[in-house]
Amino acid sequence: MVKYSYLTLYKNKVLIDHIEKTALKIADNEGIKIFNLSFDEINKNETVEKEKAVGVFRYLEGDALIKYQRILGEYKRLNTEVPIELIYPRIEISDKGDVFTTLHELGHFFIYKENKVQSEEGANLFIEEFFTNHLPPFFKWIYQIEIQCRVKDNKKLEFTTLECHNHLKQYNEFCKKHNNGN
Repeated sequence: MVKYSYLTLYKNKVLIDHIEKTALKIADNEGIKIFNLSFDEINKNETVEKEKAVGVFRYLEGDALIKYQRILGEYKRLNTEVPIELIYPRIEISDKGDVFTTLHELGHFFIYKENKVQSEEGANLFIEEFFTNHLPPFFKWIYQIEIQCRVKDNKKLEFTTLECHNHLKQYNEFCKKHNNGN
């Protein structure tokens, strides 16, 4: 049935690559650096197993930010490369993360940028916003379960049979345009 065709499409590498490319372009436009690190590196200071993360947004506030800006100024004055651990704000994604981890961490960045209170639910809201504002509509249909799982208290995404048919058609056109062999 056309309505549930998305269940077999969501692992398509061309789609995942497109999502990632779009997310990285947003990060680049915002000047936010994304680093790929091992899971152990990201969690080296975390002793509580269930608190370990597959991705993290690192930032500074208040006096720490002021001190950081002085240190960064010294690196620039000396024309020296700044080590990763001194780049703020930044996103770190582990080898256990995926493109949805990147989107979630970008959500934390936008909370930070808008000077709002950080929360996991707030960061997840960016995922739906991203699919709505930065990708063709059929992506939201294909990744509806991923979106719904991450965005709490969100109404269920529902698509009519006609919308599903149109999204499947758009998906096929997208794949054809990008020479996708699945």
